[in-house]
Amino acid sequence: MWIFMNHKLMAKKVLSSIRRDGVKVTAKRIISRVKGYNKLNVPRIKKWKSSGMSSDFDVSVIIPTYNRSDLLVELISRWEKVQSYTDLSFEIIISDDGSNDNSLEILSKPNRIHNFTIINNEHKGPANARNKAIHKARGHILVIVGDDIYPEPNFIDLHFNRHKELSDTDALLGNCEWYKGLKPNFLMKHITELGCEQFSFIHFEPQTYTDYRHFYTCNISLKREFVLSESKTFDDDFYKVNFEDIEFGYRLSKKGMKIYYDDSIVAEHNHLYDSLVKFFNRQKTAGEMANVFYQKHPECDWFLSTETTKLVWSNVLSDVELTTERKKTPLLDELISFMQRLEDDSLLLDTIYEKNARDIYSALFRFGYELGVNFDYPALDTDRVLVDRFLTPDLLLNIKILSEDFGYIQSYTRIVEMMASYQEPFTKLHIICDEDLERKYRHNLVSDDLVTYHQNEENVKGYIYKPENDFVLDTNAIKNISLYINSISKAQAILMSFGLVKEDQVGIFDVIENNKIEYIYDQGKKNGLNEYVKVNIHSQENTTFIDFADVKEKNIKFKKLPCIGRLISKPKSSIPKEDGRSVVFVLPTFLAVGGAETNLLQVINELKYKYRFVILNTEKLNYSLGSLHKQFSQCCESIYDLSELYTYDDYILALNYLKTIYDPKCVLITNGSPWLARSIGEVRQVFHNTAIIDHQVYDSVNGWVSLYYDYHNSKIKEFDRFVAINTKIQEVFVNSAQVSSEKVDMIYHIVDTERFSNQGFDAKLARNKFSLPDGKKIITFVGRMNEQKRPELLIKLIKKINEIRDDLHFVIVGDGPLSGMVDKKLNQEKIGNVTRIFYLREVEELYSTSDAFIMTSQFEGLPIAMLEAMCMAVPVFAPNVGDIDVIIEQYKNGFVYSKDDHVSIIANHLNIFLDELDEHRITSSNVSTSIRERFSRKNISVQYDKCLKSAMEDKYLD
Repeated sequence: MWIFMNHKLMAKKVLSSIRRDGVKVTAKRIISRVKGYNKLNVPRIKKWKSSGMSSDFDVSVIIPTYNRSDLLVELISRWEKVQSYTDLSFEIIISDDGSNDNSLEILSKPNRIHNFTIINNEHKGPANARNKAIHKARGHILVIVGDDIYPEPNFIDLHFNRHKELSDTDALLGNCEWYKGLKPNFLMKHITELGCEQFSFIHFEPQTYTDYRHFYTCNISLKREFVLSESKTFDDDFYKVNFEDIEFGYRLSKKGMKIYYDDSIVAEHNHLYDSLVKFFNRQKTAGEMANVFYQKHPECDWFLSTETTKLVWSNVLSDVELTTERKKTPLLDELISFMQRLEDDSLLLDTIYEKNARDIYSALFRFGYELGVNFDYPALDTDRVLVDRFLTPDLLLNIKILSEDFGYIQSYTRIVEMMASYQEPFTKLHIICDEDLERKYRHNLVSDDLVTYHQNEENVKGYIYKPENDFVLDTNAIKNISLYINSISKAQAILMSFGLVKEDQVGIFDVIENNKIEYIYDQGKKNGLNEYVKVNIHSQENTTFIDFADVKEKNIKFKKLPCIGRLISKPKSSIPKEDGRSVVFVLPTFLAVGGAETNLLQVINELKYKYRFVILNTEKLNYSLGSLHKQFSQCCESIYDLSELYTYDDYILALNYLKTIYDPKCVLITNGSPWLARSIGEVRQVFHNTAIIDHQVYDSVNGWVSLYYDYHNSKIKEFDRFVAINTKIQEVFVNSAQVSSEKVDMIYHIVDTERFSNQGFDAKLARNKFSLPDGKKIITFVGRMNEQKRPELLIKLIKKINEIRDDLHFVIVGDGPLSGMVDKKLNQEKIGNVTRIFYLREVEELYSTSDAFIMTSQFEGLPIAMLEAMCMAVPVFAPNVGDIDVIIEQYKNGFVYSKDDHVSIIANHLNIFLDELDEHRITSSNVSTSIRERFSRKNISVQYDKCLKSAMEDKYLD
C-alpha cells in the first residue's frame, strides 16, 4: 500500500510507476489506494488546536430525556449526592425531547443541585435534545450521560481530574455497570458480555485508548471547545436512536480525537432488558440507522456492512415475487416466543445452557440488525431469510436441546415444520449428517427432522449417497469424495476409513458381512478394489481396524450393495450457493491439537458469519498428534484432506479444481508444509488473482520462516500480506527480508477467555481431584513431550531445585514422542514430587490450584498454554524465547531466564522466583483481567478481519 512517511521513497516509487505505466494509470492508482487506506480504521486527521474558550463552570452535565418519569426522582437524588461530594463548579442541563408523561412536572420540583437547567423541546430525537443542551452549556468539560445512568458521588471529580492528564482532543469514557436494583437475566449478560450488542466494556483494556466506534454517550466527556469545533454536533438526520453518537465520534476522530477508557469512573445503568422483542427491534433500528451512517461516510462500511448485507439479502430474495406488503413472520415470532419463555422462567443465566442460548441470541440479533439494514426492501419475506441465512443445523440443534430439556418440544416441532415449508424437496444435499456423535443417541439428527416433512424419497434427484439404517457420514467426507471423482475420475470404489488410523488400515464396523464398508459404486464399471480413494471419517465408535493390504488380497465380495447412487458431474449438491461472504481458503499443515490450530479454530469461529472458510490439509496427520477435525467441521464450509486423496504431484490439479468451484478471494497460509515450501511458485500461479496471506506461526529462526532469510530469491515475496505472531518474527519480515512494514500485521494468538477465568473454581476441590499434596506449592508444566519443549531439561531442573528446597510439587501434563523418556528419567532419578498426566481436557481446573506455571522451551512463538495460565492469574517462569519476555516485561507477572543458561543457574533463578511468589501472585491477579481482554477471541479476531480485508482490497486495487 503506497502510504509513505519517507518522501524520497514515495518519489522513487511514483517515478518508477510513471515510467512503467504512464501518468494517468499512476495517478489513478495513488488516488484509489489512498481511498482504500481510509476504508480501514484510520481516518485522515486534521489536528485541532484550542483557542482558549472561556467557561463559567468546571463541568456541564448533558442529559437528554424522553418519557422517563419513573426514573427521574432517583436520577435527581443521585446527582444531589454528587453535589454534596464535589467542590467543583458544575451545572446539569436536562434536555427534554417533548415527553408526554409527567417528566417536566417532576423535573420542575425543587432540588439541592445548585445549577439545574431544564430545556423543553419538540419531539425530534436524542440528537436534537443533546445539541440544545450542548449549545446552552458553559462548562469547560462536557459530561454526556443518559437519563437512566446513575453516577457515583465522585463521578464529576474523576472525569474532571483525569482530563487534566489528557490532550484537548481526547474523549474520556467511563464504565457502565447494571443498576444494583435490577434483577439480572441472561439477556442482559449476553448483550454486555457475550454478544456485546449493547456495550463492549468487557473487552476494553482499562487505562488505554479505544476508537470512535465506542463513543458511548452513557458515560463520556470531552472539552466543550473541541465539541463545538464541529459546526454540526450530533446529527439529527438520524431520526431514530442509534449511531448518531458513533457518527459524531467519527467526525471528531478526523480532528484527532481518541477515546481514553478509565474503568474507575463508574455509573450504574438502570435499564431492565427483559423483552427479546424490544431488543430485537432495537437491533432493527440500529440497522436502519446504519444506512444513514453509510450515506454520510461510505468509507465506514468496513464495520457497518450495509452493502454486503444488502447484496446477500438480494441474492436470497432474488426470486421472490414483488408485493406491496410484507409477509407475516410466524417462524421468527415462534423462535422469539420460545426463547422469551426460557428467559421468563430464569432457565438460562449461569447454567450449562448459556452457550446454546448465546449462539441463538447472536444469530437472532444479527438477523435483527440486517433486517433493519434492509427495512425498505420492497418484498421482504423475513422468515425465508431467517431460514436461508441464520437457522443453520448447529443453531437448530441448539434449539432442539433447549426445547427437549425444558419440555418445550412443541415449539421445536413448529419451527421445523415452518422451516421445511421454505425448502425444496431435499434441497442442497440428500445426506443425513452426524457431526456430533457424542450426542447422537440423545438427540435425533435435526436433518432427519427436516426430511420427514419433505416429499417421498423417490422424487429425489442427483443424490450421491444414501445412508443405510443408522449409519451416517460427515458432509466433509462426501465433499472429499466428490472432489476426487471430479478432478481425477479414476476411482472404482471409495473406502471409508473410520478414525484417525494408520494409512494402511481401514475401519470396519463389526464384521465385513454387515455391509459397513461403505463406498460409491458406478454401475458402468467393474466392481473391484484395484483403484480406490480412502477418506478418513473422524469417529472411532464401535470400530475395529484391519490391514488394508488384507482387504485387497482377499478381494472381498459384497453380499449386497449398501449404497448405490449416480455420480454427479460437479459437487454442487455439497457446496452452498454464494451468500455474499467471501471465500477464504486456509492451508494449515493438518488439523492437529496444537496451539496454531487452536488459534485458527477460534478465529474462524468468530469470523464465520463474514467469510466462508474452506480448509485444505496438505500433510497426513499422525494419530499421536490428536485431531481438531470435528471442531473445524462445525464452523467451516468444507474440509478437504488432500493428503488422503492425492499424491503430492496431484495437489496443484486439486487446487485448480477447487478454485474453479469456490472462487476464493483470499488464501490464508497458517504453518507452511514441506510440499508448500517446494511449490510456492505453482501455488502463486494457481491463485494469481487471489490475495495470499502468509501467517508465520512457528519460530523466528526455525522452520518455515527460513524462507524469509532468502526472501528476494524466493517466490514467497509475491505473497500479498504477512502475519507475524510475535515481534521477533515481525523483525525477520521487516528487517531481514525487507518486507514493507505496511504489509505486515503482528497479531498474537487467541485465548479462550470464557474457559480460562480465575472465577468459579474451588482450588481445594481441584487439588483433591488431581491427588495433589496439601502444604506444597504446585508448579505446573503443560506442553507436548518433544524436543522443542525440552522436557529433559525440565527433569534436570526439578532435580536441581529439589536439592535447594522441599516445598514443591510438580505436575507435568502432555504426551508426545519423548513421553517414554520422561517417565523413564523420572523413575531412574527417583523423583517423587511429580504427578504425570498424559492428556487433560479440563486444564483450567489444574491452573485454578497451581501456584506457578513453568516452561523450558528451546523456541516458541507466543505459547497459548502460558497465556491461558496468565488469564487465570498464575505467575509464569519461562525462558526468553518468542515474545515471552515482551509480555512478562509488560505485565510484571513472572520471571524470564535465558534459554541458554546452565541448569544450575536456571535453578537459582527459579528459587528466587519462588521466594517472591506472593508478590507475583498479587501482580498476576491484578493484570489477569487485562490479559483476558487483550487476548480475547473478539479482540484478536477483529485484527484478523482487518488483515483479510486489507489483503483483498490491495489485491483488488492491483
